[in-house]
Amino acid sequence: DCLREVAASVESVTERDGCRLFRATRGESFSPPAYVTCRRLEPTVNGVDLSLRSVPGLFAAAGLDAGTRLLLENAGVADGERVLDLCSGYGAVGAYAAGAADCEVHLSDDDRVATACAERSLEATGVDGTVVTADCTRGVADRTFDRILCNPPTHAGNGVLSTLFAGAHDVLAADGELRLVHHRALDLSAHLAPFETVERLETGTEHVVLVARPGERPR
Repeated sequence: DCLREVAASVESVTERDGCRLFRATRGESFSPPAYVTCRRLEPTVNGVDLSLRSVPGLFAAAGLDAGTRLLLENAGVADGERVLDLCSGYGAVGAYAAGAADCEVHLSDDDRVATACAERSLEATGVDGTVVTADCTRGVADRTFDRILCNPPTHAGNGVLSTLFAGAHDVLAADGELRLVHHRALDLSAHLAPFETVERLETGTEHVVLVARPGERPR
């Protein structure tokens, strides 16, 4: 049935051991059907109205999660800053930063579906930003940021987290900040070792927001 929806003709070629081989012919024109419906999310954080786009399978696809909301409430974005939404997902943090201040925003995630949604979230919210699809900070390694905001994929394993935060340290300005959120039960101190200082900024019901600063760079 799925083939018949997209093909001009479908025929059964052969059958063996309970398996069937089909041949399908593509028509002159092709409009692929949409099997996944994009979801519209419209949260408001600190007076900033967001219009986000997500699809099933992405993190917090059904709505802004409590951890990300806590991070946004303590983002501290200021005019003129260069801001990176690291592990952006569908772009909630980047869209918020661009709406909360007159700043330059980049968003990065390794999932192309997520970054496609992030692009749509920026457009729907009516803000500007640059979206990059790449592992960790590889897509922005040639840039420097004043503020990095991150809800890290803590399920991804120690290697990913260490690479992620080492990269964040490398692209931060000497007086910049990384603000991240994670579940209170987790201890990420080993992964944040590259930073000179790490402090707890805010504590929520299930999450904490940390602020990490790189300190002076060696000359």
